Amino acid sequence: TTRLGREKKKKRKRKKIPFLMKKKRKKKKQRRGGRQNKRVRKKKKNNKKEKQRIGDENREEESKKQGELFEKRDELVNKGEKSRREGDLEEAKKCFLKAVEMTEQQQEPQRQQQKFANLLSSLGDTCGNLGEDEEAKKYFEKSLKIKEELYGKGHLEVAETLSKLGVAENNLLQEKVAKEHLETALEIQEKAWEETGKEIEEGKGKGKETGDKKRERRRLGNQIAANLLNLGNISVNLGEGLGATKYYKRALEFEEGEGEEGGSEGEGGSGVGETLVVL
Repeated sequence: TTRLGREKKKKRKRKKIPFLMKKKRKKKKQRRGGRQNKRVRKKKKNNKKEKQRIGDENREEESKKQGELFEKRDELVNKGEKSRREGDLEEAKKCFLKAVEMTEQQQEPQRQQQKFANLLSSLGDTCGNLGEDEEAKKYFEKSLKIKEELYGKGHLEVAETLSKLGVAENNLLQEKVAKEHLETALEIQEKAWEETGKEIEEGKGKGKETGDKKRERRRLGNQIAANLLNLGNISVNLGEGLGATKYYKRALEFEEGEGEEGGSEGEGGSGVGETLVVL
């Protein structure tokens, strides 16, 4: 082997050693990096679990607080209803107002929203009984908004609140808008009246379900008669004599004919007959 050949051979050997070392170092670095990445991933996973645990604890605590709040509210509502039955309207109003303040800003599930809508309606009734029609109107409007979102605009719960709102507006001499609300309520109620009548006919039995439907229909009949009477009174105030007569006649027919199912005055009827005698 010539000198030149030996030198070339040595050169090749020298080149191979750094290359292999470099490769080994690279692999070592990758292994080290992999271990580091594994530790980082594990740490992130643990952090995520910890955050989830803390979040669950916070939600549980919040749910517990909310449950306690709802219990207190229900106690206040029951106390308010009791005061209202006993004729202590001021105390009833205080209880209802406190209950409203406690829950007005809460994000409530649907069941609690239903209770809140009923609470607002009860507060509106109490204000109306106290002659505070402006406040009554405000609470009926709030209740109506919630009920429309929960049940839809064609539901009987909505019709009931519309009727109350119409009465409050009529007391505030807002006859036109009151008439609109009462007519909308009447339309919903009359539709439900026909539907329940068909259901009772189809049932043709004396079971518990049929009995419940008949009671529901009697209650609905009283509401329809009362709405017709209120619409008649509003029409008189607006100078619509023919319209008033139409509503009064319909109310009287309802009590005398359909009203046999709808309920008599003694059962909570509207007393349309007496009103017509006076007129």
